[in-house]
Amino acid sequence: NRSYDGYYPSLHLTYNVTDNMQARLAWAQTYGRPNYPDIIPSATIQEADLTTGELNDPTTVRGNITVTNTGLKPWTADNYDLSLEYYTQQGGVISGGVFLKEIRNFFGNAVKTATTADLAALDLDPKYLGWNLATKFNSGDARISGFEFNLRQSLRPVGEWGRYFTVFANATKLYLRGNQDASFSSFIPETANWGIQFNWKRLTVMPRWNY
Repeated sequence: NRSYDGYYPSLHLTYNVTDNMQARLAWAQTYGRPNYPDIIPSATIQEADLTTGELNDPTTVRGNITVTNTGLKPWTADNYDLSLEYYTQQGGVISGGVFLKEIRNFFGNAVKTATTADLAALDLDPKYLGWNLATKFNSGDARISGFEFNLRQSLRPVGEWGRYFTVFANATKLYLRGNQDASFSSFIPETANWGIQFNWKRLTVMPRWNY
């Protein structure tokens, strides 16, 4: 059983720069729980396929043990967002923003050589002494920052035929910082997609490209 609680306030401000332009500023405290597979007790043992000579060498790693960390805690973060949005006369939008996430107790991955104390704590056989032991833990502070861009606009201004077409594009760039054990595997540093949408009566065609 595990329980935790806390207060996670947020503040959002919007300023109308002009009739068609808005500036947004936000701050929020958030948290992220571990995934269930990372905390449900389990162990995976993989014995290495070694030759006789390697088995007689005490420095050779015999295999790998992967265990879950039932004591893994949620991470918490302070989030800051600043964006500018412009709305066109044709109902389109062009926006851009920057963001920063300051994380505490971020998740990390570690691989170490199993000691007698490690094996005793995990209730594993002493024969696994010296094997590689991998687990996930709270690795400390991390920072995620970046910027994003979004565009959606009808082509009506370029001609009457343009009313059937809408172009769109968006992109995000992340900068990931943390200690050497921090696990950023669930974050994609660069993403983008763009395309064009054609609407005519009941027909819609939308080719899209993703990066």
